[in-house]
Amino acid sequence: METYHPPKEVENKEDNSNLPEREVLSEKWLLEKIDSLIPLIKEKWPNIAQQTLEATKGSIDDLVEVIASHSGTSAIGIKRQLFEIIDSIKENSLIAKEYKELLKISYQSLSREDRKLIRLAFNTSVDAHKNQRRKSGEPYVFHPIAVAKIVASKIGLDATCIAAALLHDVIEDTEYSEKTIKDIFGRKITKIVVGLTKISKLSKEENVSLQAENF
Repeated sequence: METYHPPKEVENKEDNSNLPEREVLSEKWLLEKIDSLIPLIKEKWPNIAQQTLEATKGSIDDLVEVIASHSGTSAIGIKRQLFEIIDSIKENSLIAKEYKELLKISYQSLSREDRKLIRLAFNTSVDAHKNQRRKSGEPYVFHPIAVAKIVASKIGLDATCIAAALLHDVIEDTEYSEKTIKDIFGRKITKIVVGLTKISKLSKEENVSLQAENF
């Protein structure tokens, strides 16, 4: 990632040379979204008074200085943590957009109970995969959502199958157990998820076997 170097005419200001360029440019976004960010900042640093944070609106440097003085962390460290919060907000927005597109695909054929089921499966999948990422760096949950969209649009299966598609990697790749999924979703969906897990394992074993033969 390229490093940002401030122009000579602003060298007397805080040195941002150690900040990646995208993070420096994100300061504008941070200012625009400060109202929605303050509750998250308060959650992360609860010892800072709400009024104190409110008083820093309009100045990233003031906001960073306040947080740094209360946390004992450097300004650069605080900025990085703020940008992590920004990235989280942006990713959550993208995930929500994907979910809305999933519902839109088969909205007319879904009952209220169907939508509740899909929402529960979606929330469970997001929670289960929250700390996982794909090789591309994107949140892993984009994969089960994409599979569910294929199930809904290309195959035309019902809400039960869409829910199972959202959950298809949960038992194999996360801390959620088969029993937990059964307790939440019942026997039918769990049976489908377990079947998909077995198929996935067989596929992976075949790939490993082929790679070994070609080595």
